[in-house]
Amino acid sequence: MDNVVAMLKGGLIGESLRSGLNLDDVPLTVHRIERIGAVDPVGGQPGVWTLVTFEADESNADAIAERFSAALDGPGWYIDFHTDKEVFVVFPNRVFRYAKGDRLGRAAAADYGRAGGVPDSQLDWDE
Repeated sequence: MDNVVAMLKGGLIGESLRSGLNLDDVPLTVHRIERIGAVDPVGGQPGVWTLVTFEADESNADAIAERFSAALDGPGWYIDFHTDKEVFVVFPNRVFRYAKGDRLGRAAAADYGRAGGVPDSQLDWDE
């Protein structure tokens, strides 16, 4: 029987990370780095973002969420990723984790983001 490792997939915006931060202790595989126009930038957000698409071993999901939560500049930023069954939405010092399709879990994360200055147009994470 093959030992298939379950993976999580997600993305982060490079500009959302605190200045001087090093994430070399986060076990990620980066699949794509691209520069994109910002979606309705607010506050001090720049007009162009560096989008990093990644995946990692699902067994590291909790540790990755906590590390990202400590790494984010804020407010107004988040990082999201998902497994086959769960969604993680990570804000500075706060992690939301809910089952895919859980509308109340998604709404709680979106409400928190909105209260922290994230516009509705940026609350667009995948499930």
